[in-house]
Amino acid sequence: MSIPGIWERDLHDWRCGAAILGPMSSGDLPHVTVLDSGWTLSHLGGAPAPFPIEEIDARVPGCVHTDLLEAGLIADPFHGTNEHLTDWIGLSDVRYRCRFATPAGTPPRTPSEPFEPTSESSEAYETAGPSERVTLRFEGVDTVADIVLNGTLLGRVADMHRSYDFDVTDLLRPGLPQDAGGSPAETGAPDCNVLDVVIHAPVTAAREAARRIGDRPQTGNAHPFNAIRKMACNFGWDWGPDLATSGLFRPVQLIRWRTARLRDPLSVVAAVAPGAGGQVGTVRVQPFVDLDPAATLATADLTVDVCLTDPQGRTLATARHRLTGADDVTLQAPDPRLWWPVGEGDQPLYRVDVSLISPDGRVLDRRSRRVGFRSVELITRPDEHGTSFTVRVNGRDLFLRGANWIPDDVFVSRIGHQNYRRGIADALDAHMNVLRIWGGGLFADEWMLERCDEVGLMIWQDFPFACAAYAEEPELSRQVEAEAVENVIRMSVHPSLILWNGSNETIEGYVHWGWQDHLAPDQSWGLDYYTRLLPEIVAHWDGTRPYTPTSPFNPVDLMDPRNPDHGSVHSWQVWNQLDQTHYRDSVPRFCAEFGFQGPAERATLAEYLDDDPLTASSPGMVLHEKAADGLRKLEDGYAPHLPRPVDFEDWHFTTSLNQARAIECGISWFRSWWPRCAGSIIWQLNDCWPVSSWAAVDSRGRRKLLWYALRDLYDDHFLTIQPRTTDGLGGVPTVVASNLAGSAWEQTLSVQRCDLGGRVLDSLTTPVVVGPRDNLTIALPQSLITPADPSRELIVAQLGDRRALWWFVRDIDLALEPADLDIIPGEAMITVTAHNLVKDLCLLCGPGDPVLTSGRRRLTLLPGQTAVLHLDSARPGDSTRPAGPRLRSVNDLLEAARRRR
Repeated sequence: MSIPGIWERDLHDWRCGAAILGPMSSGDLPHVTVLDSGWTLSHLGGAPAPFPIEEIDARVPGCVHTDLLEAGLIADPFHGTNEHLTDWIGLSDVRYRCRFATPAGTPPRTPSEPFEPTSESSEAYETAGPSERVTLRFEGVDTVADIVLNGTLLGRVADMHRSYDFDVTDLLRPGLPQDAGGSPAETGAPDCNVLDVVIHAPVTAAREAARRIGDRPQTGNAHPFNAIRKMACNFGWDWGPDLATSGLFRPVQLIRWRTARLRDPLSVVAAVAPGAGGQVGTVRVQPFVDLDPAATLATADLTVDVCLTDPQGRTLATARHRLTGADDVTLQAPDPRLWWPVGEGDQPLYRVDVSLISPDGRVLDRRSRRVGFRSVELITRPDEHGTSFTVRVNGRDLFLRGANWIPDDVFVSRIGHQNYRRGIADALDAHMNVLRIWGGGLFADEWMLERCDEVGLMIWQDFPFACAAYAEEPELSRQVEAEAVENVIRMSVHPSLILWNGSNETIEGYVHWGWQDHLAPDQSWGLDYYTRLLPEIVAHWDGTRPYTPTSPFNPVDLMDPRNPDHGSVHSWQVWNQLDQTHYRDSVPRFCAEFGFQGPAERATLAEYLDDDPLTASSPGMVLHEKAADGLRKLEDGYAPHLPRPVDFEDWHFTTSLNQARAIECGISWFRSWWPRCAGSIIWQLNDCWPVSSWAAVDSRGRRKLLWYALRDLYDDHFLTIQPRTTDGLGGVPTVVASNLAGSAWEQTLSVQRCDLGGRVLDSLTTPVVVGPRDNLTIALPQSLITPADPSRELIVAQLGDRRALWWFVRDIDLALEPADLDIIPGEAMITVTAHNLVKDLCLLCGPGDPVLTSGRRRLTLLPGQTAVLHLDSARPGDSTRPAGPRLRSVNDLLEAARRRR
């Protein structure tokens, strides 16, 4: 397939955000200098600033908010009710200026180093030598900006989702003599370079773009975020603040090179397929180069050397190829070791080295990539239940257990390796095997993908379209095409990436949210992107993994996105309208989004809120609740199950517990129907600021009660009791044992009907064998499921170390007595013995309490049972312990409600 249309014209503009250069062995290799110092920030106009901003120190990567925070000029927008004190920033034009001497290159990064460049050289050269060029590279500009070097406009950029390169060879001023001393800014040298990035007010730019191309409906915030290519949630969301940023959020580099260099991104795609003697791994490399303008490919006579090595460093295949402009180099690995998702096998990574060679044998440039050999399919086939939505890796069908991922900080320049490492650990520790990178944020960071390759965490990547109609006019479509090509090329090398998804809730919005009433009959709304442009780009530059046009996605009828029998669904009736038990109203083939809110951890609220008294409706709490009518929905969520809280501490515990239990209700139902239902991806894993939200882990990295529930729900071995009848919906308590491990689960099943005092009223014991990656449904005799007094009885099922409980009535109707506990605190543990049934006993961390637990935070104790809760310090080396652990239970909530009456 040739590169069509605009791809052929503008290929040199498509860059990746994290090319990794190989080790330098020749002076001909490119030299990279990172412009991470000498920057200043000035306010140019638009909304008036409340104080002078003229050439204040700035940090790149960074943004206006973080620079003003570091300068002590604004209060933390996350704190209290400060959020809207900085609204003027989104309406302001600003200038980032960097004064720098024309530098020699710094040594490039080695392939094993994560992408986090720093400047290492302050040497200077007078002028570029023969055949030498200098490229100015912007990894990420936020968002609409004019870039000027030494008074010459290089261009206007308008897309946060791509990078930009400019040839500045003829614009750089001669450097300082080596013995001049000091920086150009310090010496006042007239021959230093001045780089200006004038960033236009993002809110204003979005409004102006909407007027030019036509306003279109959107849901998510009050701004026309769909009119410019900036991450949608930066303008606010139902979990995020309205803090529209401006800045250079990724590195700026000067790249000095001679004769030719490899362009970024380098297209490397690995695949595996059956061969004559077994499976054959194939690596396809498509190299593109920048040339000295005086040369052409025909006269330059350049070649590329490509080498494939196995995980032990042994050479498997090599190739030398003369560049012609239509280049495709293919290497094969016979019978390669397969890359598997976490829990399914190992993650062997092979290495591909690409070298650009001059006619006289000099190495002009190098790249290195790691690849994994695996096949991935999305099985959407008709069956007796509808149409499946099952991910198949290396021929094995998987139940996907995961979460949606949003940007980890409102100020994305602050998202570093530690954020990704922590987030990936949060997912893996909760037994997840997939993260969905949601379409209202950014494409996945390179370091995140590298780490996921290593640990086997699968990535589902949305293209950045979310909850809005998008114009297809050239002003926007050219940006969309360029950003898609760049990122598909950049990301396709990663085996952890298993699915491209064109958009989030765009078809859903068009069909069900009234958009058609606000669109002219011939007005575009983005459908061509999802059904033609993006799949064409994926097919051309990748071709090894599936693509879906949207989520939710009905493969039978695109315009029927809520049909649970066909493809994937988003389940939001629960939370918005219905009680959690309504998850059981249908059996989705795959649930890609669903969730229930709860507050940030109590210790996190204490760090950011000063309300006195702190209540569910105090000003700080209200500002940190972005969901429409969120407080009422929280109350509606717990009211059918738990009593009304008597104070804020009870409210916090009640809503946190109810969040965990609502998601338990959903996931246990979905998982009990595997393989008919093939996955659940909750909304959401993480937060971007301290807020009441659907997250399992709050913005300070504190794991909420929901996270601990997920760890049990997503374990390989899971036991649940679900209502079943012959048609599957409603019905009587039935045991379901779910085994997602690769070996059989053989245990003795014990089921008892007990009263709240622990007396066994009826029982069943039977050996059970659950096959690998299979479910087993076990019907119970009528005597076990028929209580004499529903308010005083329950069913207890035990299979190995897995336990499931069934309550015949809601908590508010249970005859629970006040908790009677013996509590023995220890150095790093708490031993608890229950003298009566204690439901949902939880370890809570209060204000100023640094203690967390990697063990259990929530359990139900039957009379006479003892449990040990282990405590871990929240910070390495912190030996502080709480004055007294805070243990709360449903018993306590019921007793408090009784006392109030």
